[in-house]
Amino acid sequence: MKCKLFKISVVVLVLVALAFPVYANASPSGAMTPPPPAQDEVIAPLATQYLTSWSCFIINNGDGTVSLTGYSQANQFVDQIWVSLYLQRWDGSNWVTVSSGYKTTVYNSDYAEGAQRLSVTRGYYYRTMAKHQVIHNGVNDPSSPASSYSTSVLVN
Repeated sequence: MKCKLFKISVVVLVLVALAFPVYANASPSGAMTPPPPAQDEVIAPLATQYLTSWSCFIINNGDGTVSLTGYSQANQFVDQIWVSLYLQRWDGSNWVTVSSGYKTTVYNSDYAEGAQRLSVTRGYYYRTMAKHQVIHNGVNDPSSPASSYSTSVLVN
């Protein structure tokens, strides 16, 4: 009797394991997509003519929202300095912009910082992309806005 019960238990375990193989390769924590690949380090120039540092960040607030922040810093007071924030979602193969263009422009300053809180769809990876630029004495520096990218967060 014990042998028969053991055989039935083994058969049930094997059937359960075969019935649910997907969970072994599932995305972590209920994500709708596999995680994005590790991001290559983007080597930005140490500085441009006026723009000396720039970056962006994302925080998962834990309530179905994320907070985006970014900044641009110049080496002197300039006519305009700005940062524009974009929310991107990983679709399993590409980063797709889902909210864009929250722009903070500051005049006669050397620093601009922007922040935005957004509701998001749970189960996806998100990151911030930001654009940064200075306008001074009719010069756009850099000529095309500099870009930065945050690390990604999973919102579940």
